[in-house]
Amino acid sequence: MAGMGLLLGAGALAALAAVGMSSKKSGASNAAVDAMSTEQAYQAAMASSSKDPIFYAGVVRKLIAAGRPDLATGVYNYAKELGINTAVIEQVMSATAAPAEAQGSSTGTPVEAGMPLALKQQMATILGALGVDPTTGIITVTPDAEAVSAATLLAAQLEAQGYTQAATSLRVYAKQAAALVASSTPSAVTPSAQSVIPASLLDTVNKALQMESDPRRLRAIAAQLRALPNSSDPIIQMLIGQLEQKASIAESQLVVAATTQEIDTIINQPDAASPAQSQAVAAPVSAKTAAARAMVANLKAVQSQYGFPGCKTKGDVSLIKAFQSAAGQNPDGKAGPGTLVEAARAGVCDLPFVQQWPVGSSKQKVYTYRDALRAMGAALGEPCKSQLEASATRERGQAGVSGGLA
Repeated sequence: MAGMGLLLGAGALAALAAVGMSSKKSGASNAAVDAMSTEQAYQAAMASSSKDPIFYAGVVRKLIAAGRPDLATGVYNYAKELGINTAVIEQVMSATAAPAEAQGSSTGTPVEAGMPLALKQQMATILGALGVDPTTGIITVTPDAEAVSAATLLAAQLEAQGYTQAATSLRVYAKQAAALVASSTPSAVTPSAQSVIPASLLDTVNKALQMESDPRRLRAIAAQLRALPNSSDPIIQMLIGQLEQKASIAESQLVVAATTQEIDTIINQPDAASPAQSQAVAAPVSAKTAAARAMVANLKAVQSQYGFPGCKTKGDVSLIKAFQSAAGQNPDGKAGPGTLVEAARAGVCDLPFVQQWPVGSSKQKVYTYRDALRAMGAALGEPCKSQLEASATRERGQAGVSGGLA
């Protein structure tokens, strides 16, 4: 117990004795927690199933000492969800709050240097919608699913622009809020899904359809469904389609948000630049690349809005032809696999679904297209490699190939 005194302090030890706990039950030793980075300690706590309050108290102490009371609150709320006696954790939070404030740390999502005014305003609005008290950084009212969804979308936007600390903090609040919303929100999936999808994954899918708007996370969950042995089941295929469609819509929203913010920054803060933008001066964009970007953005938008097969007649043919002409292709106005491969070659690697497959195409054609994207990604390197891998993974011949989806 003497070693624990160094970790928790005399006041916390008194609370520990009161609840009759022992450090021998800890899910991770005190030394192990001290050896972790702040982020590692937070992630370990949020992934743990330990019922020992000492472990969580140690993580909370570490987070508060690092000036991250927002993450500490997240660990505390997670421990409460697990049904853990939180007396020790509350004692640690009370004992360490004053020193943390004296050092000038703040609650809430950090506003990073150089962050555009529009993003600051969005963050303030989202935190208010989540019910976060600006003075304590604690959620004091029950938010709704729409607020959580908006928070995950903004977190994705922040991360894409290089504000990773703010993105991580906002996701913490979104997770806390989602836990408060979940019990009172009707399921987004049909009862029949319970018979074909494991309960834990089904719960993840349900929450994602209601409250997740980060495209990468939505597609990661869709990939989990595809990995199931019975992934061809119609119910699973329907849910995969819903997740992919929501991801595509979110991607379109992120493009619009980034463009709007760029315009706002030029008007109101001409000298401001995101961390990602300040890394290097952008190279001039060729006519081919500009045409590819315009075509891809349009295809993504119509595919997310109308789905398949409805979107097949909705794409802006003039944009497709303009790119094909710039790329030296036959301008037939059909966004087939060859056209999208050429778009990737132009440096636009986050691709939409193939809009129109050549007549007679089968699953093998889809596999060949996937291989072409992956080979190009290997040649181009990051970030294209990851984007083309994701594009290849989600392409299954949704526009229609013989023999069904690949």
